[in-house]
Amino acid sequence: MSAVTADDMLGKLKEAGVAMKLVEHEPAMTVEEWEPMHEKFEEKDSVLTKCLFMKDKKKQLYLLVALASTKTELKLFSKAMDSKEPRFAGEDILDEKLKVKKGAVNPFCIINDASSEVSLVLDDALLKATSLCFHPMDNSKTVILSNTELVKFFKHFNKEYKTVDFTLDASEADAPAKKDAKAPAKPKKEKAKIEAGVNTDGILVKKNEDFADWYQQVITKADLIEYYDISGCYILRPNAIGVWKEIVNFFDAAITEMGVEPCYFPMFVSKGALEREESHVEGFSAEVAWVTKSGTSDLQEPIAIRPTSETVMYPSFAKWIRSHRDLPLRLNQWCNVVRWEFSHPTPFIRTREFLWQEGHTAHETEEEAGKEVREILDLYAQVYEDLLAVPVIKGMKTEKEKFAGGKYTTTVEAFVPTVGRSVQGATSHCLGYGFAKMFNIKFEKDGKLHHPCQNSWGLTTRTLGVMIMVHSDDKGLVLPPRVAPVQCVFVPVGINAKTSAEDTQKVKDACKKLRDELKTAGVRSKIDDRNDKTSGNKCNHWEVRGVPIRIEVGPKEVSENTAMLCFRHTGNKKQVSLDDFAKTVRGELDGMQKELFQKAKEERDSRNVVLKTGEWDKFVPILNELKTCVVPFCGEEECEDAIKKDSAAIAQELAGNADVDVRAPSMGAKSLCIPDNQPKEEMGAKCFHPKCTRAPVKWTMFGRSY
Repeated sequence: MSAVTADDMLGKLKEAGVAMKLVEHEPAMTVEEWEPMHEKFEEKDSVLTKCLFMKDKKKQLYLLVALASTKTELKLFSKAMDSKEPRFAGEDILDEKLKVKKGAVNPFCIINDASSEVSLVLDDALLKATSLCFHPMDNSKTVILSNTELVKFFKHFNKEYKTVDFTLDASEADAPAKKDAKAPAKPKKEKAKIEAGVNTDGILVKKNEDFADWYQQVITKADLIEYYDISGCYILRPNAIGVWKEIVNFFDAAITEMGVEPCYFPMFVSKGALEREESHVEGFSAEVAWVTKSGTSDLQEPIAIRPTSETVMYPSFAKWIRSHRDLPLRLNQWCNVVRWEFSHPTPFIRTREFLWQEGHTAHETEEEAGKEVREILDLYAQVYEDLLAVPVIKGMKTEKEKFAGGKYTTTVEAFVPTVGRSVQGATSHCLGYGFAKMFNIKFEKDGKLHHPCQNSWGLTTRTLGVMIMVHSDDKGLVLPPRVAPVQCVFVPVGINAKTSAEDTQKVKDACKKLRDELKTAGVRSKIDDRNDKTSGNKCNHWEVRGVPIRIEVGPKEVSENTAMLCFRHTGNKKQVSLDDFAKTVRGELDGMQKELFQKAKEERDSRNVVLKTGEWDKFVPILNELKTCVVPFCGEEECEDAIKKDSAAIAQELAGNADVDVRAPSMGAKSLCIPDNQPKEEMGAKCFHPKCTRAPVKWTMFGRSY
């Protein structure tokens, strides 16, 4: 094989369908030289790696790929690989076997080992890191990709790998095996099979042990997300868009019934229009992305990409609204927006570009506007609770957290129990008269000019992230039936080489007949009739992808006029008669929807704690138990800042030397909402913060959030 260039290897990565980002920089022969360049990378959550090429006394060759921070104890490596005296191999062997030069060794060059003489070994921690950096045959270039994309590359080129856990005590490598230690040795062998890459299609980490990696594996392996080469931007695959479509259909029909009309406005906004409302642009200034060039020429004035559309739409409102007869004006558009400024994106939850609907309305009176704000908020609660089976708390944002430039903001707050964080699910704002005055929107009534009262409200693809985080489990995605693109999948079972052609055809015919019955009943279903997969492979495939009910039909079931229903959310199975089959399945789907919601609600309610003034010392310990707190609060921004700052300091103190997640507002508590359903207890005379002397105004929910 001739020399392999970086372009050659990048081509191989593209051939494997690997999503990645390429960064060019000065040559870096070592990790120490690489680090200062890495600090300038946009992907702040990415980690550096190292690749060690070794040869042992038996002349076995190894390519060990590890995190740069991992202490690669050779004793552990030797024991795990059953290798005797491994040591670094010479550069001549490296060039001969992997076609790569020292200083640019990478995991991808394993495909240059045509004779399969080199064993690929991965650091266990490498597969738990979500964003990895490698040199693609050239140490003046870095490719950044996820751990699942790395595994995809190996799988595409049929390269198996083994892993080593370097977190074990190195002294254990020399410890003599005890006679009574034979029994527990079996689970280790079973684990090794998974780590060797035999079952990489399933979820390899547990939800409650490594939530971030678990989430990343679920969204990719359930065919929801494909990573893109621009950080914070993602490809939404059909399975994700299918869920979003169900949300769109429900909400669009509801607001159409209310009298809201569809529209579409351009995604670009002039600098002058964006900056017209001072408090509004101040709230979004850090997030605005600007277009500054056309080809190679600078634009005369930068053009912003909408972070939201108030300033895009309201100049037109000023043209269209002249009389009280033009009110109410109620418009909604389904579109994308861009909000650029953040360092640690989370797919669906926190992204630079996302899909949403944004409603913009103008009303004759504030009373009419306020009524609509609440009607929309109720619809948002229905999206979460009735469609996604996720309980939410309705309430109002504090002055500090309300929409920039608005009068007040209402919200539905969801909660992710596994990490103890809340998520702002959707917001409905009363903008008041500020934007109308700024954009000179007026209507005439009784010979006088008046400003209309305006609203805006929005729901995003963040809904999908909340649903995934709340319901999914260690086996993969769990989809509530009402939003599942495929609600039932038929898997033919019990068919093998001994099954007659007649019995096989009967199974196929039965599946088609039952599918048609479900279609007539409004149930979305499909038949998995792939010939290159076993029934076990098919079951695992649909389990990871969250299909609510798997229906198994085989020769035995056909002869007995039955089918086996397998429920994704519980793993339970139930044999049912084919008489009134569609009615039975419809009932089971409805029951599953209710069970998912009830389970999530009970969990949510058990983690929402009421604290009274004087119980500040309990505040952070309760947050550390992955809960939220409802406390008496004065409503002042100064006090809200103090609660966040002081709770963060206490959290750091309690953590001691332990690592704290500094990438998100997980330490300090922020206000989430003023719940509509206020606790019945008396608030007392003072605000919750011990240094605040003001009287409380409302019970307010505080917690950690995304």
